[in-house]
Amino acid sequence: MNESAVRARGFFITGATLEADAPSYVARPADTQLLEYILGGEYCHVLTPRQMGKSSLVARINSKLEAEGIQTAVIDISYNVDNAALHQWYHSLIRGIWGDLAIQGNPQQWITAQVQANYTPVETFSTFFDQIVLKEVPGKVVVFVDEIDATLSLKFATDDFFAAIRSFKNQRAFDPRYKNLTFILLGTATPNELIKSGQRTPYNLGEAIDLREFTLEDACPLHEKIMEVYPAEGDVLFRRIYDWTAGHPYLTQKLCRALVDDPVRLTAPTDIDDLVERELLSPEKRKQESNLQFVERAIASDPRKEELFRLYGAVLRRPVKSNVVDPLQNKLRVIGLVKDVEAKSTRAIASTSRSLINAGCGPTCRATRRAVICMQRSCCSPLCLVISPQSY
Repeated sequence: MNESAVRARGFFITGATLEADAPSYVARPADTQLLEYILGGEYCHVLTPRQMGKSSLVARINSKLEAEGIQTAVIDISYNVDNAALHQWYHSLIRGIWGDLAIQGNPQQWITAQVQANYTPVETFSTFFDQIVLKEVPGKVVVFVDEIDATLSLKFATDDFFAAIRSFKNQRAFDPRYKNLTFILLGTATPNELIKSGQRTPYNLGEAIDLREFTLEDACPLHEKIMEVYPAEGDVLFRRIYDWTAGHPYLTQKLCRALVDDPVRLTAPTDIDDLVERELLSPEKRKQESNLQFVERAIASDPRKEELFRLYGAVLRRPVKSNVVDPLQNKLRVIGLVKDVEAKSTRAIASTSRSLINAGCGPTCRATRRAVICMQRSCCSPLCLVISPQSY
């Protein structure tokens, strides 16, 4: 392995949050959009497929906010779900935010006092912001709540949690202190899923941030690093990787890392096809790859899976008119199988053409060296969709 390849190994990072100054971080329009909304005091939510770079985006934005003198707290909900009781879950959130904001005093003593005063968990949570955060922390405060979809696996309803966040926003009309408090929610869920009660409005508070895949132009830092390792063939090889991933951040970084790690020097697009097969699409790798497994589990566990299949089949044949309140379309969006596009002056949804994600839903055929979903009698996956190679 030559020196440039050795340097490139540490450049490409997969499966972890990128540090704010990571050279392999790829900035997208959502970076600018989210920062501008936060600085304007807007509540936002980034509800998008897994491993699209949400946590790395938070790290990057958080660093910029701190440089502006804005206090921030970053809470990862997925750390607080295992066997947690309702009060334990809320109290854990309070302790985490208390620590991130470096508030003086003992959080557990304060929590105990609220419990002794017979405050409910959500009342304690709301009082914490009213009586502690907005009194003790000067200036603006931004709270990032990451992995919000983890609330879906809790044994208790969290509708009150989202209602409390909505109430903080509404309080701005009556208490100007609340203009200093902003919440940003991130995760892999739809607004309909976050609010479980059919009697309550789906969570649609604030601005929706569309965190999309890399464009080829966005991905220049990755492209340039591949060119360092492969000066002659790098452009062709990277474009073939992009052809497979459609700019999915995790999958693109993963294949770039696999390329520079490969002991055999690759030279042709077909070499990338073989690399994809070895790294992601072999039966063994498909069972190990969390990104592909997520798609399969998300569909298999949904009681509407037959309807989702029919809609996805229609989208694969041609773009379907976009409807942002359609729960089936939103489910396919958040899984990562469809995205909004402009088609003949009409907003439509279309397949992401993300071969790797699509291939994760069933056995693959190599049609023009791309993976398509197919149905065979010998198929062992419950998630096969009848799609011909011609319609892909």
